[in-house]
Amino acid sequence: MYIEEQKKIVNEIITPRMKNLGFKKSSYNYYKKVDDNVGVCFNLQGNKYNDREEARFTFNVGTFLPNAYEVYINLNSNTELPKFPKEYNCIDRKRIGQLKHTTDLWYTLNPSTDIETIHKEVSNDLDHYIIPYIQEITLEKLLETSDETLGWSDKIVLTIFKIQSGLVAEGDETLKKLYRAKPNNYIAEQIRMIAAKYNMSLE
Repeated sequence: MYIEEQKKIVNEIITPRMKNLGFKKSSYNYYKKVDDNVGVCFNLQGNKYNDREEARFTFNVGTFLPNAYEVYINLNSNTELPKFPKEYNCIDRKRIGQLKHTTDLWYTLNPSTDIETIHKEVSNDLDHYIIPYIQEITLEKLLETSDETLGWSDKIVLTIFKIQSGLVAEGDETLKKLYRAKPNNYIAEQIRMIAAKYNMSLE
């Protein structure tokens, strides 16, 4: 019952808004190509314990950098870019709770749920947090992004992106900084491979 109500929210509330913004849909995942270098992923993530008695879900959004990501995934193997990028392929991934500056937020559908209230909450969060965040993702803003709050794979992909975008000196300095702070040999080897690809020294 509640899984069906979740599907109804997807079909009647989420999908029309995402398609109006130019997103394509695959199951509960949405993707929009901003330009040849930047895309945006959005998805509804259901709780793995969802059943007929209760369904819980949250929202994730992230920025996909296809050219930089392709370099990153080919550091150790020849892997094709995903045909339909998912949120986990992105950098700077955010959940709705983070965008609302609150605790991790999951919407809950169960016998005590007021369905109309949930519909209003989902609509409000899409209109006032998710969509404004998506609309602020631009090439210019990404080039100004600091890697301080990112995980290691995101730091590396963002650095590749900046080098590809012409910020060679900044990318060179960032690679040196990342190499000095490397947490393990695996990351160190990835950084060395990137430096070699772009003829940069880590000294």
